[in-house]
Amino acid sequence: MTIRISTAIICLICLQLLANPIATAQTENQQFQLLYEIPIQNAGLFATDKLGNLYTVHQGEIRKYDSQGAVLFRFNDMLLGPPSAIDVTNPLQILVYYRNFQTVIFLDRTLTFNAKVELWPLGIPSIPTVAMASDGNLWLYNEISRTIQKISPDGILLTQSPDLTLLDNTTPRPVEIVERDNLVFMQTEEGSIRIFDNFGGFIRRISLKMPLLTGIHQIHRTMTLSDEENLYLFHPNDPLQEIRTISLPDGPTPPRFVAAWQDRLYIVRNEKIECYRFAPDQ
Repeated sequence: MTIRISTAIICLICLQLLANPIATAQTENQQFQLLYEIPIQNAGLFATDKLGNLYTVHQGEIRKYDSQGAVLFRFNDMLLGPPSAIDVTNPLQILVYYRNFQTVIFLDRTLTFNAKVELWPLGIPSIPTVAMASDGNLWLYNEISRTIQKISPDGILLTQSPDLTLLDNTTPRPVEIVERDNLVFMQTEEGSIRIFDNFGGFIRRISLKMPLLTGIHQIHRTMTLSDEENLYLFHPNDPLQEIRTISLPDGPTPPRFVAAWQDRLYIVRNEKIECYRFAPDQ
């Protein structure tokens, strides 16, 4: 009788685990709990906004997902081709940059076209990336003057940094610029992060040993960077505080993008997007 009861209990536990496999899929350190997955092949860009929505670019098409992974809206400009940068800092005014045409377009929250800004009249041969400023203007990197500049949508220069080559005798090759909490972050191809105030004044540089994936994200006041193996957490206003390192969950292929937002962590792989509940303080 005792053996039958024990066997029944074991079977019941197994059925519960099979009925809810995602809720029990956790990494060894229990900091990541897999919530859901979105099948998608080779996402070209990835972003998250402060409302928990997700944005991907696949074959030139921008898709907006809600926080549970359901597709909400789509946008595609066949004439401009695939975008090279997307900034969703303001989810009501989404910036999309097309480097090949030096053109910025703005979309509303439903991914409906709002406005277009052409940057070629500025006379800058190549602008690698563009970002939204908190005051509605634009941040960009000027390869001629080797400066970060804030310009108005009609091309008026508002402020700029010093010549960045004079700071450390290197010429940066930016891959992303973002503004967060009155600070401007510029990530470069070699993996370093340069931090500026919102007037372009240089604050400091962060360099890590491993090549970084493109993407600077924020959990409350903590900024996050990542490579293919680790998530790095740092406080931009406290240079004396050590950078924390957390191992990322394993997967079938290496991450292409990693994004953190509040208690969520998103890992974009070649074949899918994984969404985890994240407890960074554990």
